[in-house]
Amino acid sequence: MTTIGDLREYLDAYPDDYEVRLLEQPSWPFEYSIEGIWHPTQECTECGSPADSPKHDASNEAAYDHEYDGPDPEDRNVVYLTEGSQLKYGSRRGWEEQDRFR
Repeated sequence: MTTIGDLREYLDAYPDDYEVRLLEQPSWPFEYSIEGIWHPTQECTECGSPADSPKHDASNEAAYDHEYDGPDPEDRNVVYLTEGSQLKYGSRRGWEEQDRFR
């Protein structure tokens, strides 16, 4: 598991104007831009209620409205980097020479 603290520590060694890309698939590498960042809110995407709302509890028939349609509550401390455009073929050396987290 890589944390935001881990990323800060490793990225702090590089100049602020360096571009960040994502290298995928060691057997057939591609380079991707990073489109953005997403932190899922713990609200239902259907009704906007919190994940633990009675509206989603099938055992409470009086309040049950619909199935919970939101992010997994276990993922409340997860931040996602979203893939952007494929830029070009990458290099397998990235996996051989990488600085591994921990």
